[in-house]
Amino acid sequence: MKTKLLILSPFLPWPLNSGGNIGVFNMLKAVAKDLDVHLVTSLNQINTASNASKLKELIPEITIHLYDWKSAKNKKFELLRKFVRRLQQKMVFAQYINSLTFNLNDEFTPDYIGFVNNVIKENGINIVQVEFCSYLPWVYCLPQEVKKIFIHHELRYVRDEQAYASNPYGRYLIDFAKDNEISMLNRFDKVVTLTSVDKQKLEDEGVKVPIEVSTLAISDTTPELKIGSSSNCLSFVGGSGHFPNYDGMKWFAKEVLPLVAREIPDIKLQVIGSWSEEAKEEILSMSSAIEFKGFVSVLNDGIKDTLMIVPINI
Repeated sequence: MKTKLLILSPFLPWPLNSGGNIGVFNMLKAVAKDLDVHLVTSLNQINTASNASKLKELIPEITIHLYDWKSAKNKKFELLRKFVRRLQQKMVFAQYINSLTFNLNDEFTPDYIGFVNNVIKENGINIVQVEFCSYLPWVYCLPQEVKKIFIHHELRYVRDEQAYASNPYGRYLIDFAKDNEISMLNRFDKVVTLTSVDKQKLEDEGVKVPIEVSTLAISDTTPELKIGSSSNCLSFVGGSGHFPNYDGMKWFAKEVLPLVAREIPDIKLQVIGSWSEEAKEEILSMSSAIEFKGFVSVLNDGIKDTLMIVPINI
């Protein structure tokens, strides 16, 4: 009998429009060959039923369980948490408040917790694998008898220290969230980081449970690199919803691109990924050499004959 693995994630790994989605998607393809894999996430504007159907079509071996808050017994509770979330966003650090607080009230409602525990019980799940920092608090909500693994895509407290440490209120939230992050990690049976540097940082900060290192899963069918004709085009891949992408593009557009343009007047920079209109306007005001391409279905074609840049400071 195959081991029964439940993947618990805030994101449905389709479409492949972020590094996290790509990693989880390729991991699912790999483990579904040997394990009985169940994926649980909640329905929202991004995690749609149609995207879930497409994911199931591409990886038919997995079972997908979608929680719909509209079916909750206490809809007032669900609506209240959404209102509080939006109020927090406007009052403090806009969209980045989630990074600092984990938003314990965001999705951890009685109905969702009950839904996940029913999936575990009804399917005889042996191991629960939790993905991404915002779902760290699930370790408090899962049955004691199942093994719990956390996949640490990024050390949230490190990212927050780089982004918000100069703000006194941010400093308070950073230290508060850091203590929570370390404490919750120690409640898991195992933690997986993407780099040995992250592993060492966690051990230095007091994570006592076993930590393994595994790189983000990538496709095993990488096309052959062919050097074509030279072009004066740069490419950046990443959406504005991930703050380090937004921060890095602002820096590159302001500090680096003007220096390149002095040497190569017809230089162009294409930005691939989903960007808010507000963020695009801000970046475009810094340089007319930038073009936002949006989502590109075949990435290898989109970046052909261009030079990739990774201006990530955080």
